[in-house]
Order: sequence, then C-alpha cells, then structure tokens
Amino acid sequence: MPAALDNLLAISDRLGDPMALEAKRGERLENTRQVAVRNGVAVVPVVGPIFRYANLFTEISGATSTQVLATDIQQALDDPKVKAIVLNIDSPGGVASGINELAELIYAGRDRKRIVSYIGGTGASAGYWIASAASEIVIDEASLAGSIGVVVEAVVEGENATGRKRY
Repeated sequence: MPAALDNLLAISDRLGDPMALEAKRGERLENTRQVAVRNGVAVVPVVGPIFRYANLFTEISGATSTQVLATDIQQALDDPKVKAIVLNIDSPGGVASGINELAELIYAGRDRKRIVSYIGGTGASAGYWIASAASEIVIDEASLAGSIGVVVEAVVEGENATGRKRY
C-alpha cells in the first residue's frame, strides 16, 4: 500500500540510510536460523505448524521445527549479549514428539535469563505448550490461546479488571 511504503521510506530517511530498515528488525544472532537480537533481547519466531525435525518442507512451508528452536534458544541462552528472550508465537500446534523436551529446555532456561512468550495470532496445542514453559505469557487481545484439556487462570488487569478469571 502506498501509505505503508511512505512510512518505510520515512523511517529510512530519518535514520539516513536505507539499511536502517533492516537495523530496526535487529541483528541476526550468530549460529541461529531466524533469531534477531535488538537491545539485548533475542526474538525467537515460533511460527506455523511445529514438527520435530527441520527439512525442506519446514523451510518452504514456513513451519517450525523443535530441533531448530532448541538450537536457537540454546544459542540465545549461551550468548552473553542476550539479556532476555521473547518467543514470538503464532502457531496452531503440530506434532507432539519433541515438544516436551523443548518445553523443558525453556523452563530450565528461565533460571538463566528472562523468557517471555508473546502470542500474536494463535498459540494452540504444541504452540501453547511451548508458551507455557516461559516465565510469562503475553497474549494479544485478538489472539487465540489454549488447547484441548488446558485450563488457564489469568490475572486480569486494567480499568475494568475484576481479578482472576478461569477460562
């Protein structure tokens, strides 16, 4: 859209360099597939269906593999420049094999760095399992989260908050 292009060009002009658009996204974390680091925060995308192993299908279709996620999260945990990790989740779930091990890695990693799950879109099934291992889950108002058999108790904050709600 023309307005969106104008906005991108304005950002580029403001920073004096067309490469500034790339810098806004953050720097790629070395030895990872998709992790970007911005101001000491590593953003790990958990997007699309989740499978255990990466292959050509996961690359082409935009799916995620627990194998790649584990490698990327471990790299972020080990990197001293990374102070916190955000799991950027938009996944309907996927294959259950490998999810438990990945969730255990995330859960244990909370002792080393702050790990926050952000669900912007869908965080269901295996996607929700991964999210639940983090210290905190932030869910966009228009997002879907949960899974079969999951009960969530949330503290509702804000102007019209009534306290705890069970969903």
